[in-house]
Amino acid sequence: MATKGYVVQGMVNEFYNNTESNKKATDCAICGKRIFKGEGKRHVGYNGGFVCSECEPQTIRYHGGDDKSVGSDIADNWQVSLEVEIEKSIHSNDPRVLAQVADTMVLKFGYTMESDITVWREFTGRIDHNMNGTAQVLQNLRRWHILGWMTTEPENVGTHCNVSNDFVRNHKWSSNDIDYELIAQKSIDVLASHTTESTVVFGRGCGQWASRWAGDHTSAINTQHLTEATKAATRFEFRIMKFHSGHDKGGNYYISGVQTWKKWVHTLEVCYNKGWSSERIAEKCAKVLLKELETKCNKAMEANDGWFEFVLGEGEE
Repeated sequence: MATKGYVVQGMVNEFYNNTESNKKATDCAICGKRIFKGEGKRHVGYNGGFVCSECEPQTIRYHGGDDKSVGSDIADNWQVSLEVEIEKSIHSNDPRVLAQVADTMVLKFGYTMESDITVWREFTGRIDHNMNGTAQVLQNLRRWHILGWMTTEPENVGTHCNVSNDFVRNHKWSSNDIDYELIAQKSIDVLASHTTESTVVFGRGCGQWASRWAGDHTSAINTQHLTEATKAATRFEFRIMKFHSGHDKGGNYYISGVQTWKKWVHTLEVCYNKGWSSERIAEKCAKVLLKELETKCNKAMEANDGWFEFVLGEGEE
């Protein structure tokens, strides 16, 4: 893993003052409705400005929001979308804490805030084209953990990562010319038999929330989204991924894990374009994954930055 981190000490600059209202009449940055003086709420997102009361962050039904693409397209149009689950912490019963989290995640970063019976809140719907935007999100999660506002540490909390590119979104997976469940299972077998390495590289090993069986919704490599009704929604969901807000280097390791899965998807694409059989593709993807696990796990041990012991539960920060 590169020593140059995306997330520096887990800290971020202060947010805009979310309680500051508009000093003169303006238009809502989201719906365009006219907002009279003092009746708006500052919008800290990419468009700036203020929002009306109807457009303030609200909790919606589970996975009931729309996806929003953030940033410019890159080669092969890679897209990464996090499902950010968070749990209550020391001060999270303070309504001002929820308001700050909601304002930042929804108005600044473009997520939707969803109800989920397994966690306090889940944020979805933001699609990144590179890791810079993702790093900003993780910085905020780390900062909130330090403040005692929220945490991602409980076992039931995941940070699932959805990955796709032009190949993934345009391929007709329902044609069954690729046995994607076989390919996923071979690599899940690698994860299941290398729990230590998986935990160090991806934040957790296979378990209740990232099962070792392909085809299940809770699968560590969930392939059920490959046959979505729309191309835009077609992707691999890597449920094995978990961001740890309790460690300063958690963001760096999470992003490194995302890069591993992008490499895995690229391997699948290259092998398919070579005309390889699904069995051969599965073996190659599993081999690439195992090498990534061994290499990055060894580098994490050599880095001596506390991550190895923390994530394996052998020590506390």
